[in-house]
Amino acid sequence: MQNFFTDSLLAGRLVSVFTGFLTMSGIYYFCQKNLNKKTAILASILYIFIPIFSFYDRQALMESSIAACGVWGLIFLSNFLNEKKIRLAICLGVVLGMGFFIKSSSLLFLISSILIITIYLIKEKNKGVIMQGLFATSFSFLCVVFLLIINPQFWQTLSKNYVFTLSANELLGFPFLKWMSNLFGNLEISFFYLTPVIFFAFVLGILKIIIDKNKKLLVLLFFILFSFLTETLVTRLISDRYLVSVLPLFCIPVAYVVNTAFLKNKIFQALVVLVLLLPALFFTSIQIISPVVYIKGMSQFTKYYPSTYIDGFTSGYGINETVSFIKNRQKLKPFIVTVAENTGNPESAMLVYFNYMKYKNVKSTYLDARIAGNALDNYDCLTSKDPFYFVSREEQLAGMDRFLQKIKTIKNPYGSNTIGIYTLKTNCRGKTFNLVLNKQ
Repeated sequence: MQNFFTDSLLAGRLVSVFTGFLTMSGIYYFCQKNLNKKTAILASILYIFIPIFSFYDRQALMESSIAACGVWGLIFLSNFLNEKKIRLAICLGVVLGMGFFIKSSSLLFLISSILIITIYLIKEKNKGVIMQGLFATSFSFLCVVFLLIINPQFWQTLSKNYVFTLSANELLGFPFLKWMSNLFGNLEISFFYLTPVIFFAFVLGILKIIIDKNKKLLVLLFFILFSFLTETLVTRLISDRYLVSVLPLFCIPVAYVVNTAFLKNKIFQALVVLVLLLPALFFTSIQIISPVVYIKGMSQFTKYYPSTYIDGFTSGYGINETVSFIKNRQKLKPFIVTVAENTGNPESAMLVYFNYMKYKNVKSTYLDARIAGNALDNYDCLTSKDPFYFVSREEQLAGMDRFLQKIKTIKNPYGSNTIGIYTLKTNCRGKTFNLVLNKQ
């Protein structure tokens, strides 16, 4: 997408907008196929209005894409179990593989799908077709992720997932207190971020499906249950961001209960729909008009409010200001932008915004004592034939302190973090090293 838009952030966000549309389309398709058009429309409108979805469907993050893979995974799983066609099992594996290629958290949908197919394998008399479907799903999944799993870097970085998830040894220790904490945390997130009235309607919807013994929605119930429980059991850190990919499925039971329980009284049904939609629309409107007000408002209700989107380096605040400052100084002249060898903001953002493939007059790269080793120990000064900038996180200068002088500090008005912009020291005396940097 960066090949089509000059603003990298806009490019990333448009991906989430598109995958959010895919999620909504999947919800509509599932409801229309298994219920009716009226339920499909209501479930889709709920998805559009609910604030947590409007928030993450506009972020340059992977959660929107994972949600789309989850909804369409449910569709192919349900269709396969109903129609027993192997091509649907292959499509299921492809969608789940795409999800895993995007982010490993999508494994919760793979686990849910395998568990549900296993249950049907035990239940169904025609076990041969179910076994073939399980094999087809597994094989197509492996085909999609093949290039990923043969990449050595994938296995080197896989262990970093334990920052966010419990390890196998920890799970085998049956950490019940942790699981209970996660459960209450996820229920709290669901309650406040879906809005209390929609969450209450979701509970009624689940009960209504069970009471009605609606077999068409049986797969949906299992898929929601297994996905929610898997996320609860394996997660180390509770966050609305980690749960948001599961929550779109909650719209379906809500729409179902409204269009079945109040079917005879159209006026009362319309009032129920308004009660459901108005709070969601109100909070979504605040979020769009003033995200800061929305986030600070959520902090009054739940401890799981997304403060990192306005405070701290993960907020991305100061990136546009830094890019504008450097560009305005240099115009079209060649220049160099360097950062410490860190992941995240502002370092990763600088390498993206000053991508040499997009801007031929820019060199963007790392400048870090950890990379240079002892090569610069005997030098007092650095020089460069082109204008030079070092962008720092706070005062973290990557061991290059003696070579740099600050020219600009950009502060986050909602937090204490800052971004520093440095150049090479002028009038420096001593042994000098002339920089020749490779582009990143």
